[in-house]
Amino acid sequence: MNLIIYPVILELVRQASPELARLRVRSSELGDQLERALTSIPLNTAEGAYSRGRNRQARYQSAAASAREALACFEAAQALGWAGAMDSDLVALFNRVIGTLVRLSKSAQLSEAPRRRRRSPRRWPWERETVQRTKDPLNAIFERLIERRQIAEPKRHFESRGALAHLTKRSVVSSSTCPSECVSSL
Repeated sequence: MNLIIYPVILELVRQASPELARLRVRSSELGDQLERALTSIPLNTAEGAYSRGRNRQARYQSAAASAREALACFEAAQALGWAGAMDSDLVALFNRVIGTLVRLSKSAQLSEAPRRRRRSPRRWPWERETVQRTKDPLNAIFERLIERRQIAEPKRHFESRGALAHLTKRSVVSSSTCPSECVSSL
């Protein structure tokens, strides 16, 4: 993947490097930090160009943060009186690079495929609290119905699945499918 901004970033590093040597004479610590920030911009951009997903977004954000850090090093040197005013072309180049990298990190976030949520299996309303794993799923349903006192003795009266379907849909159970003594309250 070829980024149009990459040659611009290299030009930024070329234009800022003479200032780096002058700044290093005044403060070696600030010069080292500026050098690390300047080299980090093209390296993170190149790595982000060939990354995927959230790693791509993180690399572009790191490159943008490094560009802003390099600009801050120049601004701090200027505030301390160690350097004169920055060239307006260099400031414009910094702003262009920072703006482009911020937009790249946002577009990497938007282009990322959404994560698929794992859906829980559908359960009957009375099975939502706990999932009971038994060999016979009908026994589990009958046990739940007994616990909730919706039926008295299930196996004796519910031999067919049709009667079970009536109960699970929470419809009124007719007396033809279930004797009245087996249903306490629905």
